[in-house]
Amino acid sequence: MQGQVWVKGGRLYAEGSPENGEPATVIPAPEIILLVNGRECAGSTALTSRDEIMLLPRVVSKPGGLVLEISRDRMQAWLEVTPEVKTSYSLIDHSPAKHIELKSNPEVSTSMPWTVQEVLNFLREKGIIYGIIEESISVFLGRGQGGRFLAAQGTPPGIPVDEYVEVLLKIAGKGLPAVRTDGSVDFKDLQIYTSVGQGTLLAIKSESIPGQDGMALTGETVPPPKPKKFPFQAGSNTEVSADGLSVRTAMSGRPIVRRDGDTYRFEIVPVLEHDADVNLKSGSIGFSGDVRVRGAVAEGMAVHADGQIEISGSVSGAVITGGRGVVVKGNVFSSEIRAGGKGAHLAKYQLLLNELTTEYELALVSCNQLVQSSLAGGRSITAGQALMVLVDHRFKGIRPRVSQLRDMVSITKKAGLWLPESLERASGFLAKVFLSIEMVSLETIRPLIIALTDLRTAKSELMTLSGRRSDIVLAAVTNSLVEATGQAAWFSQKATLRWSR
Repeated sequence: MQGQVWVKGGRLYAEGSPENGEPATVIPAPEIILLVNGRECAGSTALTSRDEIMLLPRVVSKPGGLVLEISRDRMQAWLEVTPEVKTSYSLIDHSPAKHIELKSNPEVSTSMPWTVQEVLNFLREKGIIYGIIEESISVFLGRGQGGRFLAAQGTPPGIPVDEYVEVLLKIAGKGLPAVRTDGSVDFKDLQIYTSVGQGTLLAIKSESIPGQDGMALTGETVPPPKPKKFPFQAGSNTEVSADGLSVRTAMSGRPIVRRDGDTYRFEIVPVLEHDADVNLKSGSIGFSGDVRVRGAVAEGMAVHADGQIEISGSVSGAVITGGRGVVVKGNVFSSEIRAGGKGAHLAKYQLLLNELTTEYELALVSCNQLVQSSLAGGRSITAGQALMVLVDHRFKGIRPRVSQLRDMVSITKKAGLWLPESLERASGFLAKVFLSIEMVSLETIRPLIIALTDLRTAKSELMTLSGRRSDIVLAAVTNSLVEATGQAAWFSQKATLRWSR
């Protein structure tokens, strides 16, 4: 009987004997050791039913690995884990045959050879003592698969807050018409020049806030980056506050802001030099310092300055207002020239206010006495009734003076000129009381006293304005209004002039 060999269920079987015929042969698989009668066989091997056959699968083992990656800033540690891999082999079944070549089938298994504690020890050996995420390590190892995960996380330093600068100036130079508060457009104000008064806040900044210290994986303190600073530098005619957080003007003029790197430099130019005519192309000029116009001022234009105004050319049909004086070297035609600031036109009020305030004070004293006497006598009269009797018999000058004040205020307002609020309030109230029938309805003297306070305030403001002696010097003037709190001088023999001081 001819021999046969076969593989079933991973086992090798042989049949037949040398006496009965030629034995079967096998060629072993390289991954499985074939032992016949205790001897390892290689190459073609004859087998009979009387042989003792043993199979020893080879096991290939690839150890696992731990690779640690630490970020440059020492804030993160990533662990790459490779599990242990074992490969064993089993024979593939084969039907009975006289000769077969054994084939194997690989069987791969993986295992995680480390415990959580072993990984913790590994990290500490590498110098990581802070921010270890033990829960992540436990979860990852429990999956039994390789991969990369975050094993430790440091505490980064806090982000600082930089200083924040807010420049409060709206620098001119656009050449665009100004928009009035009512929404209309002033095509004569082209916003070419910016000016500010003394004490104007030019810029402010918020203080910086330092960040919190961080902690590296090695346990070292990591300082935060320094917050960015933006120093203020005071140039000419400006001053920085003691805390360095704001800058103001030390005088009126044109503000200039420059930035050099992180440093802001501020300065005020006190004189505005306008080297051309003031016309529709340039727009009217309003400036907080001195103004020098090298050309002429055209009809319908205006030049206003808190300081002194000097005009080299002529002025025709224009309005010129200088706080500290006006000098016009050319001819002046049909214009308004004022010196002494916004209150120069109010000089004519001074005598009237002095007389009205004095008489009004006396009238209120007498009015109060009459009211108190009536109470003591058992009969009561109102403040309005008492005042009516006094005005009709003792203080007859009040009504005409109030009427004169009302008319002057009306003219000033129609001309669009400035009025102190106190003067406007006092004029309105006194006109209601003394020039209408509302006097009778006054129950108490209190509203009258409030009006007296406004009169005194207006009088004081006018005295302050008149104390500023601002002169006007004109080469020649015709058919113009000239008002000054100082002296007015002109040299044309043909001048037609109205002026007050």
